[in-house]
Amino acid sequence: MKWIAHRGYSEKAPENTFAAFRRAIDSGASGIEFDVHVSKDGELFVMHDEHVGRTTDGEGRIRDMSDPELATLDAGAWFSEQYRGEPVPTLEEVLDFVPPNMLLNIEIKNIPHVYPEIEKKVNQALVHRDREENTIVSSFDHACLYRLKEWNPAVNIGLLMNFRAVNLESYLRLFAPFDVHSLHPHVAVVQKNEVERWQKQGMRVFPYAVKNKTDAKEMETLGVSGVISDLPPGDL
Repeated sequence: MKWIAHRGYSEKAPENTFAAFRRAIDSGASGIEFDVHVSKDGELFVMHDEHVGRTTDGEGRIRDMSDPELATLDAGAWFSEQYRGEPVPTLEEVLDFVPPNMLLNIEIKNIPHVYPEIEKKVNQALVHRDREENTIVSSFDHACLYRLKEWNPAVNIGLLMNFRAVNLESYLRLFAPFDVHSLHPHVAVVQKNEVERWQKQGMRVFPYAVKNKTDAKEMETLGVSGVISDLPPGDL
């Protein structure tokens, strides 16, 4: 079972920073999950919230801030003094930082604010750095993922889900002629019969919000492809 570090190992270091990604790399994580937004200048920056106030020393929305403004933010001091001076990374910087053998899970944050053609920008970055093969692009905005497949059918897409669909098979047919690489359901909505059915259809299953040993053990018993967690398995 793959173990994917959620925003890096975000319980060990400030989320979505090089420090959190380094903890994941050094701890032997199978992959790293992180989020992207678009700046006023059109650059992809790695942060979970659309507002910078929770995880930096700044204020404002990413879409209203220039690249130089975002580059000056401190994304580490809020977590602890040890991480003071951690910058807000760009997507291309993270693609350069994370070894190519590690799985990347890039979440496009396109809800509630829509970034026009963010999926095109993500695709361009992946192609530019030759990182399509070992990357999954996920989002709660499934229409955005469909457009990404239109730009580049070779990119793997993962559907984030915090609900149980009435008829997922019918829903997935809406993605034709493209394939869905993986499903990323909240751990609370995962059921064994569904995992088996999804995997028989060729999809991987990566539940997120795995925060304790009970959840991790249950997901392993269900046979999921991997889990997305804030902590290394030995620290749960």
